[in-house]
Amino acid sequence: MNSSDLLSDYQIYRSDHVKERSVIQLGSYKSLHTSSLCYDVAWHSDDRILVAKKGKMDLINLNNRSCVERSISFAGDLFTIVPYKDWIVLCINLNDLKTEIVVYGKEFNILKSWQVEGFSCDIAVVDNKVVLSRQNPGNLKVFSLKGESLPDIIWNGSSVGIVGCPPDSVILADREYGKIYKKQLTSGNILWSADVERPFFVCVDSNGITWVRSNDTDCFTLIDPNGMLTKFLTTLDVLLPYATLSGGYSGGCLLTKSFFQGCHRHTQLCND
Repeated sequence: MNSSDLLSDYQIYRSDHVKERSVIQLGSYKSLHTSSLCYDVAWHSDDRILVAKKGKMDLINLNNRSCVERSISFAGDLFTIVPYKDWIVLCINLNDLKTEIVVYGKEFNILKSWQVEGFSCDIAVVDNKVVLSRQNPGNLKVFSLKGESLPDIIWNGSSVGIVGCPPDSVILADREYGKIYKKQLTSGNILWSADVERPFFVCVDSNGITWVRSNDTDCFTLIDPNGMLTKFLTTLDVLLPYATLSGGYSGGCLLTKSFFQGCHRHTQLCND
């Protein structure tokens, strides 16, 4: 894809924390028409982000807001992108019965791929292990980065959202019971839990703060490294550009003071 190609078919939001006012400001990238779904956003490097979309992954240069530097197509829907060390791990939904995990090198060369029975919409990568989420209650599947099956993580809840929390832990969003859990992998112990209404996805910043987005709402819940709720951000705390309150939000990523988030939309919006 030519580097001059426009961002014409999805929407991404970037928020910068304003310390003096303790609010989150969201600004939008152009252009803002979403002809395909945007599922996840992940940090790449050097002011570049990776965007998971319906059928492909885009590499975006944030210094040139109309620049798609690279685009890779897939047979299914790319739900999750997890950068890990020198690798990029993808979770691709082929259909309701099968999920594919693909491991890329830093030059976007495929190092390993394998298929897993069942539907998974999120993954965590921690301690060289890939942990798959589940929409329905049941144990979590675990693999090495080479695709080798490892012992399951015993789990009775749902886990629609999951993120790695090194060392040796994952944070799970249980939408059915409205809970966030931090679970240790080796022992299986739950280190802490917190109540969050209909959690949908989770991410962790460099200070160990867990950011939780609630499903079908415009709310963030922030949880400290000990599992204590520290802040609840409503639409009064979040300044949004025109016409962005409707539509389903999906995955996101954090870096220093910026938050990037994908948004499912099928309408034309105004530029900021």
